[in-house]
Amino acid sequence: MKKVDKYHDFPLCGKRITLKKFSKKDITPEYIAWLNSKVIMKHSHQRLSVHNAMSCMQYVDSFCMTDNLFLSIYVEELLVGTMTAYISIEEKIADLGVLVGDRMWGKGIGYEAWQTLMDYLLLQEFRVTAGTVPSNIAMKKIAMRSGMKSQGEDYLEEVINGVTMSTLYSLYVAP
Repeated sequence: MKKVDKYHDFPLCGKRITLKKFSKKDITPEYIAWLNSKVIMKHSHQRLSVHNAMSCMQYVDSFCMTDNLFLSIYVEELLVGTMTAYISIEEKIADLGVLVGDRMWGKGIGYEAWQTLMDYLLLQEFRVTAGTVPSNIAMKKIAMRSGMKSQGEDYLEEVINGVTMSTLYSLYVAP
């Protein structure tokens, strides 16, 4: 049986953004700088690693032969961020993550990308989940604005700047 291309519906377009399959051409010096930035990555596990072109290529390759999605967020022709969707086909669950480069902070780009991918997944009848730490105000706002509801937290799971934090979990609950 031939495997269906998981990216066959992409690119997805919002009002200002386009979500495309992340490709190795998206591994630019600016992208690698985002991943190595203590400020941009302060809420991410990626802050614990040093990134280079090879580690980025390995990460891209890790999405091959899985149902998971790794997407580029573009505004016009400019790469401004990425999204992930870790997908369980059997359980119809997609756990989303978003990264927006600091040049686009505060402009609603993360929310627009999030809503675009979430709407697509909801049409495919997936339940959409997310997790973040309490200090990640931007992600908490995206989750709330997109209609996600708190589903609880794991205590003492993350250590950020020497402070132990819980992880907050959210789920989109259809109205």
